[in-house]
Amino acid sequence: MIGAVAVSIVEKASGRDTANTLSIIWSLFFPTYNLSLCFSKAYTNEHTREACTIVDCSIEEMHKIAKECCGNNDERLYIDNMLLNTGKMGMALMVVFLLLHSIIFWFAIAASEANFVRIIKRWLQKDAKANRKIASIETFESCCEDTDVLMEKEKVSKMKNSDSLVVARNLEKWYGKLNAVKKINFHVAKGECFGLLGVNGAGKTTTFQMLTGESVSCAGDVYIHGFNIQTEWRKAYDHIGYCPQFDAIIGEMTGQETLQLFARLRGIRECDVTRVTDSMIHAVALDKYKNNLIKTYSELPDLLASDFDSEIQFQIKSVNGHEGSVMKKGKYKGQIMGLFTSGGDAPGMNSAVRAIVRVGLYLGARVFCIHEGYQGMVDGGKFIREATWETVSDIIQKGGTLIGSARCKDFRERSGRLKAAQNLIQHGITSLVCIGGDGSLTGANTFRNEWPGLVTELLNAKVISKEDAEKCKSIQIVGIVGSIDNDFCGTDMTIGTDTALHRITEAVDSVRSTAHSHQRCFVIEVMGRNCGYLAVAASLALDADFCFIPEWPPPTHWQDVLCKKLKQMREDGNRVNIVIVAEGAIDHNGSAITSNMIQDVIKKNMKYDTRITILGHIQRGGSPSVFDRLLGCRMGAEATIALMEMNDESEPCVVSIDGNQMVRIPLMKCVQRTKAVKTAMDKKDWAMALRLRGRSFRRNVEMYRTLSKIRRHEAASEGFNIAIMNVGSPCAGCNAAVMSCVRTAILQGCIPYCIYNSNEGLASGQIQRMEWNDVALWSAEGGSFLGSQPALPNDDTLPLMAKNLLRFNINSLIIIGGFNAYHTCLIFAQNRAKFPPFRIPMCVIPSTINNNVPGTAFTIGADTSLNEICKMIDKIKQSATGSKRRVFVIETMGNYCGYLATLSAMASGADAAYIYEEIFNVHELINDIRVIAEKMKTGAQRYLIVRNEKASENYTSEFIRQLFTEEGKGIFTTRTNVLGHTQQGGNPSPFDRLFAAKMGARAVVHLLGQMKEFKKTNLCHPGTATLQGLIGKYVCLTPVEELMKDADFAHRLPVEQWWMKLRPLLRILAKHDF
Repeated sequence: MIGAVAVSIVEKASGRDTANTLSIIWSLFFPTYNLSLCFSKAYTNEHTREACTIVDCSIEEMHKIAKECCGNNDERLYIDNMLLNTGKMGMALMVVFLLLHSIIFWFAIAASEANFVRIIKRWLQKDAKANRKIASIETFESCCEDTDVLMEKEKVSKMKNSDSLVVARNLEKWYGKLNAVKKINFHVAKGECFGLLGVNGAGKTTTFQMLTGESVSCAGDVYIHGFNIQTEWRKAYDHIGYCPQFDAIIGEMTGQETLQLFARLRGIRECDVTRVTDSMIHAVALDKYKNNLIKTYSELPDLLASDFDSEIQFQIKSVNGHEGSVMKKGKYKGQIMGLFTSGGDAPGMNSAVRAIVRVGLYLGARVFCIHEGYQGMVDGGKFIREATWETVSDIIQKGGTLIGSARCKDFRERSGRLKAAQNLIQHGITSLVCIGGDGSLTGANTFRNEWPGLVTELLNAKVISKEDAEKCKSIQIVGIVGSIDNDFCGTDMTIGTDTALHRITEAVDSVRSTAHSHQRCFVIEVMGRNCGYLAVAASLALDADFCFIPEWPPPTHWQDVLCKKLKQMREDGNRVNIVIVAEGAIDHNGSAITSNMIQDVIKKNMKYDTRITILGHIQRGGSPSVFDRLLGCRMGAEATIALMEMNDESEPCVVSIDGNQMVRIPLMKCVQRTKAVKTAMDKKDWAMALRLRGRSFRRNVEMYRTLSKIRRHEAASEGFNIAIMNVGSPCAGCNAAVMSCVRTAILQGCIPYCIYNSNEGLASGQIQRMEWNDVALWSAEGGSFLGSQPALPNDDTLPLMAKNLLRFNINSLIIIGGFNAYHTCLIFAQNRAKFPPFRIPMCVIPSTINNNVPGTAFTIGADTSLNEICKMIDKIKQSATGSKRRVFVIETMGNYCGYLATLSAMASGADAAYIYEEIFNVHELINDIRVIAEKMKTGAQRYLIVRNEKASENYTSEFIRQLFTEEGKGIFTTRTNVLGHTQQGGNPSPFDRLFAAKMGARAVVHLLGQMKEFKKTNLCHPGTATLQGLIGKYVCLTPVEELMKDADFAHRLPVEQWWMKLRPLLRILAKHDF
């Protein structure tokens, strides 16, 4: 329209010729104007022709008078053949333009269908990226590829595009100079759930946008069911369902209406829409809510993402934890709950029982302990007893379960469950915490589902009143997994597993001495039923020669493989061979492998003196480890809160640990996944079984496979030299980390060097090349074989250190130690401009009992120290029990960090912990004296205070003893115990051995990646001097210079410490409110 008006104005102002030229230009670029002009000309021409019919052109004179009608073609106002006329009044030129437009549009649509524009755009972005290659050092990121990433990358590189439902190969995305996604590789097989976790800006959304074709990748390819998302997007889209976290639905529509809308958008036939949507609603149990507005839903976005038979679903969903929330005293007053332990017992169950009872009482609930598991629930009477604070006093350090456990045949029958329901209703119990394995938890879920029917049956039989039936119309269930096997899917660790590993490592460490004397081979059989977690974790912690587990069966010719490995170890000078076998071990065909079979093979083929040691129920016994005590406390508290928050519609859940966070997971989803492992093993799908076991289990297997393979003795042609040293105070686990670094370096074709006596040794040139056997059995030894000194580099020693790094041609450096190790690496990084030899990749592995290093939640050595502290506190408690009315002030190490004091207090059942991070004064000490006086009237009549060595400059342990002695005259007596350097001793715990092995191997792989990427280039980028820490459940690499803002150098502390959120729970469990 604008074009027509413009042409009309020009025609009046400048003449017809100019207007005609402008009209042609408009027609060339605007097809709608062109088409309208054709219609306009045709209409005008035809009407002019009709008007001229009234003029008689046969009269000669009319040709002169009415040229507009009777003149020649150039004089008339109309023409005879518009379509082929190229003049001003013809349409030929316009028709040519229209044909040209149609051809251009056809090619444009074809290009769009083929994603030609995206391909061009991607090519341009690739070109731009190539121009940025010069600045690769500046854009280098601190997180290098770890073992899992490298293995996945190698696997994807060997895959065909159609081997998995999703294949992402070298996927990369740049926004200007920002590298948002850096060459990621992964595949997703059918039946797998793949997710991305990370902080804001980590690239999660960008990755999903590239996977779904929303965003064009700068490099790499994505294949959906074998179809390239960029070039074959139509075919790929047929297999994709995508639902982002926000803006996917209209809140004012009902659930059913929304699903029907999406079904039609997906092309579901109208006759099938209702059937398909109803089946999906039923599948996620939303039948009762299908007519509710979907803004009240939480699970509909997940349902929409399934996209009606799509094989691949993309979802972005957040998960929130609950630990650390404020607990208001008496908030759930009047509620009644019960707890029981069922199935096989596990060390740490008492810790969970104690936490459940005390947190329940603190929240105002009445708590009943059901003794002897489901059998006690069925039998009722004396087996169901109300618990008090004193009921669970002094039990945290004891193994087994205080309230007993039993396997109950009666409960498997409905009649037995009917009796159990009657007994619970008699006590008003409508909430249950079940501590047990998958069988116990499945039984609890069945009990809950049958509960309404059981209540109705009891009411009809007049066994209970209507009031009781109404009050107990539903029951809530929360599960805690207690099992030494760690065979329950959905949690990283189960209560009891760590203690079982302690028993195994203690036994094997003891066996080694006798085996060494006689050059024997020992076959150690461990428990675990059909789960190999204990076997593989123990093998990794103990540097075993061979391991048999059900999820990773050896080949059918395993006898030859075993004998070859044992022979190799003997030829290397080892006098001892350790073979660890899980009780459910099988070969690749599914046939059982027993300890006797292994013994016979070794005796027959190798002629070795071979003995069998079946550890049996020793693994279930003994005092729980610190890990299990703390896990029981945390899980018990979380389970109680979860139970109190439930309503009639709540789904039963299991309290699990995910990384270092307490989470709640639907009970039956975990049970189903656990059963799926058995199904996969029955089908001999070993890869699926490993995946279902979880990330932690899979990593242990991969790490053991890496460290137990036949090693390479010669360095590769690249010849990278990796130096390793300890800095700071020694701790258990240092040697295990060094061993892992040395052996991984050799396996990767590098040359490992060890620096003795820390920074002093580096300055004086105490550097030695290491071989495989130089570090044999180091993982089992405490202390530091390399020597570990706290001295930091200074202006005098830095030049000497740089000179020796250059002298030995060191290409990268691993520093194992505490805060001083971090500080050392920081000094090296800050002096790179002055000393070029420091321009190499460097990595810090945190290792200190203090757990005071920024950038990590845990350090190697802290777990062993906590176990040593708790052993001593347990003995002190026995002394206090005998003395009566005794207060002990126990001083721990830790410098200014209160980690050891706080967690040892919680794990040992101490009453208070004084630390530097939580300021206290004399008024609080006086208040604690009042609390002590109240506690001496009842219960254990003892009081334990754990004090960090630098909790206060003035309120020392001796001052507190004198104050308590004076104020407690006639009520209690006070003693002090300074634990001292015994906290740094002892053999490493299984946790520290496994942690050290993984951290050492990862550090080597990380540095090797950096050395390969930059080779001869001098490295000054902050990302090449990093600290490798465990944050959540991920190992993260953070530049040491970036961590400066998170560190308090004056007190050698991290600014933020995760364990501080546990201190309120410590006070609740110790009963500080009377």
